[in-house]
Amino acid sequence: SDIYQLDGKRLVVVSPNAKFAGVVNPAVSDSTAFISARTGSDPANVAFHEYQHLLQKSEIFETYRSTLREELQSDATDTAKKYHSRGKGISDDQLFNEISADVHGDAMTRPTFHAKLIQKLEAQEGPDVAQTKLTTLLDSLKEMLGRLQQYLTGRDYTKLDANGKAVAERYVKNLERVHDALASAMAEH
Repeated sequence: SDIYQLDGKRLVVVSPNAKFAGVVNPAVSDSTAFISARTGSDPANVAFHEYQHLLQKSEIFETYRSTLREELQSDATDTAKKYHSRGKGISDDQLFNEISADVHGDAMTRPTFHAKLIQKLEAQEGPDVAQTKLTTLLDSLKEMLGRLQQYLTGRDYTKLDANGKAVAERYVKNLERVHDALASAMAEH
């Protein structure tokens, strides 16, 4: 069933036989992301990772993508190949799309990013319009997370390396700058 809809984009929870966290399959739908009810990853991270795949071709996110490219660590592609098990045979452009989606998914789980997004929205739209947009977004997110929670309970989804870093932090040199660009794009969207 649909767990989230925004601007014609949909997130749908499925119970697949195959093992995956989430997927966008343009052969099935170019406006729908499928989230596995059996994922072992943070469902919010997976949902926004897949949502970014739906938005990647949007011009609004071009500054985010450019900033992300500038901030990539020298070993980001190697890290992405390890993180994405299908890394063999995946093109550099596809790996960059995965990195972009990983960073977006991670950002949406961080309160510091939420504060940036609120600040950008208020600067662009004014406090009243920003409040309305954020209330609508938060209500739909709460509903989405509630539905996911029906499928997944009692799991710790934190995935940090031995140094206490999330994968998004291993990809980029300056995560704050990348989050600024993503917040600006999301505020426009």
